[in-house]
Amino acid sequence: MQVAAWLGVRLNARSGAYAKARARLDLPLLESLPALVAAATGRRRRRAVFDVDATGISVADTAANLEAFGKPPQHREGCGFPVLKLVVLMDAASGAVVDYAYGWGRTHEVLLAAPLWDRLPRGAVVVRDRGYASYAFLWAMAQRGVEVVVRQHGSRKNQRPGERCDWVETWSRPKDQAPWWDNDQPASLAVRVIWHRLPSGQWLKLNVSAGLRHWSAAELAQLYRERWRIETMFAELTVELGLEPVAANGPEMVAKRLAVGLLALNLVLRLRWDVAHQRGWACWRVSFAILRDPLLVTFALHIGR
Repeated sequence: MQVAAWLGVRLNARSGAYAKARARLDLPLLESLPALVAAATGRRRRRAVFDVDATGISVADTAANLEAFGKPPQHREGCGFPVLKLVVLMDAASGAVVDYAYGWGRTHEVLLAAPLWDRLPRGAVVVRDRGYASYAFLWAMAQRGVEVVVRQHGSRKNQRPGERCDWVETWSRPKDQAPWWDNDQPASLAVRVIWHRLPSGQWLKLNVSAGLRHWSAAELAQLYRERWRIETMFAELTVELGLEPVAANGPEMVAKRLAVGLLALNLVLRLRWDVAHQRGWACWRVSFAILRDPLLVTFALHIGR
């Protein structure tokens, strides 16, 4: 239904037959399908790279959805829609969603994302914003064999050695940490620090796992700067595919609509990957507007470069 609506195919979502069929869909099966499509999409760099971020998605204003997801604190009583928080792992190569978690709208993003960390393959690289720039997060990922590239938190002060822009610091374990982190941590942790000068003249300061010592500072800075693409992916999901607001009266149907929306997104991204590969382009050059036009897609897939 999600893909049909996006392509302009008219289906009656309010028909009794459609509603009954949708209700019978198995939720665990639906939730497993986006990952299956993502696994068949894209080719990795030297390591699998994942971007992680969260967004809020509004859902139908019903009592059941309000109880399950809540409303943002700035909304006045009786105003606005319930909002769920969605955290995704995005394949940095293709933009496909490889895994996700969702829940109460005011849940701390780090806590909501916790189940995703154990599903990361060893050797993977996770790119995150400064909200994850902590001793606990870098250590937790190291325990899983996962490397981290994260923007340095503004409160952290570096001991910069001279004029160097790439060095290794030793961080000491902080006394106070959020309760959801494992307390069995070593007394210190080696962290690579990169100061990269942006074209604007500002410094991009990164904290990087020491295991990424063979990656150049320029490569890692570019890896971080590409994470804005996850915002594009969110826009494609909610606006281009019309997921928001999620038209479902209860949490179970919200979960199904969300799973189907992510499946639809990954199917379109798989098509984008095939078009880009056929034409010898970077997949990010292929817009959703091109994929809307069957003639352009046929040309790209079947006409030589």
